[in-house]
Amino acid sequence: MATHYFDNSATTMVSKRAADIAYTLMTESYGNASSLHSLGMEAEKQVTAARQVLAKVLNCRENEIYFTSGGTESDNTAIYGALRLRKRVGRHIITSVAEHPAVLNPVKQLEREGYEVTYLKPDRDGRLSIDAIRDAVRPDTALVTLMLVNNESGVISDISSLRSILRKKSSRALIHSDCVQALFKTSIDVKKLDCDIISLSGHKIHAPKGIGALYVRSGVSLPPYLHGGGQEKGMRSGTEPVPLIAAFGEACREYLEVFEEANERIETFRDKILSRIREELPAAKVNFTEYTIPHIISLSLPGCPSEVTMRILESEGVYVSAGSACSRGRRSSVLTACGLDTGTIDSTVRISMSRYTTAEDCDALVNALKSAYERLHK
Repeated sequence: MATHYFDNSATTMVSKRAADIAYTLMTESYGNASSLHSLGMEAEKQVTAARQVLAKVLNCRENEIYFTSGGTESDNTAIYGALRLRKRVGRHIITSVAEHPAVLNPVKQLEREGYEVTYLKPDRDGRLSIDAIRDAVRPDTALVTLMLVNNESGVISDISSLRSILRKKSSRALIHSDCVQALFKTSIDVKKLDCDIISLSGHKIHAPKGIGALYVRSGVSLPPYLHGGGQEKGMRSGTEPVPLIAAFGEACREYLEVFEEANERIETFRDKILSRIREELPAAKVNFTEYTIPHIISLSLPGCPSEVTMRILESEGVYVSAGSACSRGRRSSVLTACGLDTGTIDSTVRISMSRYTTAEDCDALVNALKSAYERLHK
């Protein structure tokens, strides 16, 4: 049976080019990037090359990029580091109830430790009100942490407006954005977003799991989260996972070659899927229709429990999710925050595409959704 994979927001297939370079660096050029011999220097060159390509993607300087173990470490490093750096400003944090657990859980822990947190709630369209953000800023606000693209709804937030809001309030708060779901799905130009810190992850763009990155704007001396041998310019100690770093860089390099064409194709596929659903499965409901990237479709099949729908689809070789892979078994906090009723939430599946998605995959998806709906409404 053919596999039709639509859970790319959870993780992606590693590209052959990324896998090949990782394998070579694990079995041939396997030196420690901190060693002074030729194998070590070759490893260091690979790390530098990956840093250069990621800096090109973000339109930033190489020395503003730090490698981590993934999005979770990047988010935690950003949040705890920013608050230590701004400890004299205050102990107030602004975030949203629709953030990824890698942001929400550290923030909740800090709340238990005495920090005050304002949790913004998105509108029904999944977006945050600029007025609500402005109203939330206080003299003691030390950090604003809001994601660029939501991992369940696919909704894009207006992160580029945050700096202007803070300036008008004469705020010294730092801005952090979790851009894990945004990389290569929408533009991440740090000069336009004007964030202080940005979190990224490799396994969402066809690099292996276990590698991520942190952009830290020059002039922001973020305290290290991990201490040890002083790697990554003292920001992130630990022997550099050169194969993973190089694979991340290669995945970025490969994506730069196909970025526009791939996203245009995904947009075409999204339109094709939605057109067929409107015609052949009119009872289905798309939860978010504006301000979204084309890669993610949040779809409700009334009367069809999400997990049952997933199992039926899987029996036909189609793989989707019921929401964030990090919130397994729990009702979606994102959909709840956006004001969807429980019936809609409990019947929602998340369809997420990548540059490897094909027209055949899209046809198989719609056919399987129809089959699931018919079986559950007999």
